[in-house]
Amino acid sequence: MECELEGITWDDPRGYGGLEASTTAYGLRIRWRRQSLRDFTMAPPGELAERYDLVVVDYPSMGNLASSGKFLSAEEILGEPELREVREGAVGPTFRSYSYGGRTWALPLDASAQVSAYRPDLLPDPPRTIESAMELARRSAREGSPSVAVPLAPLHAHSTFLTLLYNSNPELTGRPFHSLEDSALIPVLERMRTMADHLHPISFRADAIILLDEMSRKDEISYSPFIYGYFNYSRPGYREKLVLFGDIPSSGYMPFGAVLGGAGIAISRRSLECLKEVRGFLRWLLSSEAQRTTYVEGGGQPYHVRAWIDAEVNWKFNDAFLKTLPTLTHAYVRPNFPGYTEAHERSGKVILSFLEGNGKAGEVTRDLKRIFRESYREES
Repeated sequence: MECELEGITWDDPRGYGGLEASTTAYGLRIRWRRQSLRDFTMAPPGELAERYDLVVVDYPSMGNLASSGKFLSAEEILGEPELREVREGAVGPTFRSYSYGGRTWALPLDASAQVSAYRPDLLPDPPRTIESAMELARRSAREGSPSVAVPLAPLHAHSTFLTLLYNSNPELTGRPFHSLEDSALIPVLERMRTMADHLHPISFRADAIILLDEMSRKDEISYSPFIYGYFNYSRPGYREKLVLFGDIPSSGYMPFGAVLGGAGIAISRRSLECLKEVRGFLRWLLSSEAQRTTYVEGGGQPYHVRAWIDAEVNWKFNDAFLKTLPTLTHAYVRPNFPGYTEAHERSGKVILSFLEGNGKAGEVTRDLKRIFRESYREES
């Protein structure tokens, strides 16, 4: 039997380019479908498993994915020596982000986090601290042309809240934010609101792709301090204007606490008849050789640390990987309990409304805690 598989990823060259190039190079027949960036996070994994053999997933959905009972764990697909190779090759906390309930439910494919982005022709020396980033936003707004932007579509608004929170005090990273004292949360919300008052208007409707497209097309936005990295924009010729990437501006010496992003690849039980072929493809796709050549050349953003430190890869991407490696190494991993993705978006909507001028920080803090306490269930 010749295997013909169905896969789904998200609709950006970073999401589909490397996968399509790798599938062709390997010779396995996989038809890759595409969904929106929002659906990449929010689409119910169990429903996707009924239609697709390979599903590119966001790690906060692992609880929903595992509880659906429709996926194979990584331990059922690869042996321990192979899993160890993937784990040891993963940049930062990428590998462990796909664990839930004692098993690994997706294999890391793509690594990212909230980083900073800037136009080198407009801003040769971007800010390195949060205060200097705030001052740049205030100054450009005072001059009548806000040049700083942050994606504030709900999922991104909540991510930036978490990044600012855990950067302000790295010792908090072991605790979910809804268990923290109001005195830790309120200053973060107030800082976000101050920042929002001086941002480019596109911020309030943008996700990372929308904002990077705007930065690479027009000369209005020179800087974004907190944005998920899409490093293709740093390749000459990818878009009209070059966008470079660096660590997040920090309140301390190291760029702690940036929310981890990235993508993993999960295998549904409907692929069982072709599991041997899928296993072979994954072994190759996740190897350091494929990651730093075929996958990245096709437009993918590799998970493997050898690709992140590779001289040729970095030369092609204006050192985007090396310049953000500290941020990835010290990134914050969001929870992944069942229902987290829904709470993530609901919280982002509350934060976005606050940033648009509605309510007070204390009220928002109570709303955020309520949303997560209603959603959270301990792992069984």
